[in-house]
Amino acid sequence: GLALYPGALIFSGWNEQRAVCRQKALWQAERQSIDLSCSSSSATKKGEHVDPGDLGFLRCALDAKTLETYTKDHVPGLEAMPSNLFHASGLGLKVQTEMVVCKEKCINSRCSGRRLSKQDRSSTGIDDSQAESFTQAGHATAESFPDIEAGTSTESETGRRLGGSRRRTKCKKVCVEWGYWLDWSGSSDDLTKGFHDVQKAKMNCSGSNPQAGSFQPAMGIPNRYADSGRVHVLGGGWSLNAEQTQAIP
Repeated sequence: GLALYPGALIFSGWNEQRAVCRQKALWQAERQSIDLSCSSSSATKKGEHVDPGDLGFLRCALDAKTLETYTKDHVPGLEAMPSNLFHASGLGLKVQTEMVVCKEKCINSRCSGRRLSKQDRSSTGIDDSQAESFTQAGHATAESFPDIEAGTSTESETGRRLGGSRRRTKCKKVCVEWGYWLDWSGSSDDLTKGFHDVQKAKMNCSGSNPQAGSFQPAMGIPNRYADSGRVHVLGGGWSLNAEQTQAIP
């Protein structure tokens, strides 16, 4: 305890010195800062010359005429949509695509011929009315959203005492019943996975997922940004590079 006291004093003094030095540096930068001109990259707002390396602050509005115009042609998967679907100007474009797909999960598994778990539908996150709302009439047996993880080859260890010693046995879980339900998904992996029980999947989901060659939106579309140097500020003296463009929300 006695050794910690002088150590704490030394650390506190070092931390205070660092905080004071940082604050002084900020005050010094504020006093020496230069307000740059929006119409010239080599002059201040007062018309004074600026040399490379001078500390300056630029506060200018963006020129809306130089923003990138995005259309449906910038979004993969919308080729079949009308050309006037949307026109929007901005620094970048972010697209999040989702579609309702049929999903699969194990709801009943066995271990070495013995039943391990049975999914309790009353504890699921989606009630029967929500699950049925995605299906056509006559398919009121749609599976509710399951909570347990799907798995066909996981292993667990169980132990029991026999004669005062513990014997361990390995147990391999095997799924014997699969559940199917409709849900929103933004991953293309859900479209390529096959089903273990195709007939049950078609019954619960009122059909199959879109196959290759059929119309389906593109998933995982990367963000797009305006080219470096395209977007200018009002006055035309400055333009945004790629790093600055992507830093603006």
